[in-house]
Amino acid sequence: MLTLEKFEEASEIVKKVTQETKLIYSDYFSSHTGNKVYLKPENMQVTGAYKIRGAYYKISTLTPGEREKGLITASAGNHAQGVAYAAKAFGVKAVIVMPTTTPLIKVERTKSYGAQVILHGDVYDEACAHAYKLAEEHGYTFIHPFDDPAVATGQGTIAMEILKELPLVDYILVPIGGGGLATGVSTLVKLLNPNIKVIGVEPAGANCMQASLLNGEVMTLPSVNTIADGTAVKRPGDHIFPYIQKNVDEIITVEDDELVVAFLDMVENHKMIVENSGLLTVAALKHLKFQDKKVVSILSGGNMDVITMASVVQHGLIARDRIFTVSVLLPDKPGELVRVASVIAREQGNVIKLDHNQFVSTNRTAAVELKITLEAFGTEHKQQIIEALKKPAVYTPSGTAFWDDDYISGQMLKAHLDPDFEGASRKLSFIEKSAAWLSDLVPPSDYPQLLDIGCGSGIYAEKFARAGYQVTGVDFSRRSIDYARQSARSQGLDISYLYQNYLEMELPQSFDFAVMIYCDYGALSADGRKNIMDRVYRQLKPGGCFVLDVFSMAAYRHFRE
Repeated sequence: MLTLEKFEEASEIVKKVTQETKLIYSDYFSSHTGNKVYLKPENMQVTGAYKIRGAYYKISTLTPGEREKGLITASAGNHAQGVAYAAKAFGVKAVIVMPTTTPLIKVERTKSYGAQVILHGDVYDEACAHAYKLAEEHGYTFIHPFDDPAVATGQGTIAMEILKELPLVDYILVPIGGGGLATGVSTLVKLLNPNIKVIGVEPAGANCMQASLLNGEVMTLPSVNTIADGTAVKRPGDHIFPYIQKNVDEIITVEDDELVVAFLDMVENHKMIVENSGLLTVAALKHLKFQDKKVVSILSGGNMDVITMASVVQHGLIARDRIFTVSVLLPDKPGELVRVASVIAREQGNVIKLDHNQFVSTNRTAAVELKITLEAFGTEHKQQIIEALKKPAVYTPSGTAFWDDDYISGQMLKAHLDPDFEGASRKLSFIEKSAAWLSDLVPPSDYPQLLDIGCGSGIYAEKFARAGYQVTGVDFSRRSIDYARQSARSQGLDISYLYQNYLEMELPQSFDFAVMIYCDYGALSADGRKNIMDRVYRQLKPGGCFVLDVFSMAAYRHFRE
């Protein structure tokens, strides 16, 4: 029977082995949930979890004879350490049966308190059955991790501390595995203030208590599957179930993915390591259907091995779009990797890993696959990088990049229309301004051989030739090419003009710099645009630069108006 007198007794007894874990107000979780959120950091106990409370109080209630027989228990880790630590304090033997899936840190710490550890079974229930068998064979006194009113009373001392520190609390969130902690906390809370709500939180893959409450009797799950190993229980306690039915107001379940994100939140915002089972109450904060309430989340433990920690951090970063992988198909030619790296650098992405696969296609010249693992600031930044990689663009070996976006087109139009545009003379026509602007940006001393795609009657080509470039102009109109040749000869300009269809462009030489200005690029199909870009890249030397101004004439007229 759980009584107020027993809870008061337990509160005094457990003080001998517990540390004071004062509530921590969380600005971060409060701002994200609309409630006043407090954390009860039981992960800061000497054994790394609240379990020391129930184990020590239970052992204190045993007779000297029962203790001298030796103690045995089954546990996924935290109760094991609690019993081992308490047994050492009382100077008696402890045998701990743990599932084979128990994190190494919990196994090693349990051994460090002097307990004998036996690994058996894949989940707690299998370990527990083996522990009962050993207890019968050797006469050990069994200390159940949750299905014992005395153990639950010890765990309930957490609620005593919460109410002393925050008497006006509205909701307390408590993790549930077998139900011992929830039994102790909810029973004491209802004894002291029935208006306070207690919400139990289970992993969605191990919701034995929720299933039992829905069916009105203790149920056994066929299997459990969760990263919250401390709450991976198939069947809740029979003896404590009536207390749960009476005192727990609601059960919330959370997915493993939510625990991963919660771990990252705790590390980044509270600089605390909390194990997955202890994070159940943190992940549940986003499921609450109320606001402007005082909420306490019990962080039940913090025993997590480094390998698991590293895995959870990485998955958390992926879930937050802070790390992601993209696959890019590129022509197999020099300069392509530099081109992609330039885009990523411009968008302030950070490359973590590259994987270059030349065998994605039988035609390596047409496409090789580049898998890039990147670090970003979050979802918006990730999308920004992806969109930039999708755009047809040209890039310089120095990292300068130009896209068919508002940057290049906007700057070009400023040069065309604004007589006060920086670096442009008022006396120049809009064509002269554009040519002057581009020659400053991509100087002929660094990029001497220039290809003018869609040169038309040669107006731009002539300006580029005067700026010092060795110019080749290409256009699909024979009339335009003939006119451009005649105009160049009349001015004594050495410009090579070729009649070419852009979609079939194949020139005998490579170029340092290509420009494509005032072609109605947007009117082409996606395949057409890609084909042009592929053709251009084949004509550029490694590290060459391409500037594309894709403003259609309609857009240009709209801009002028």
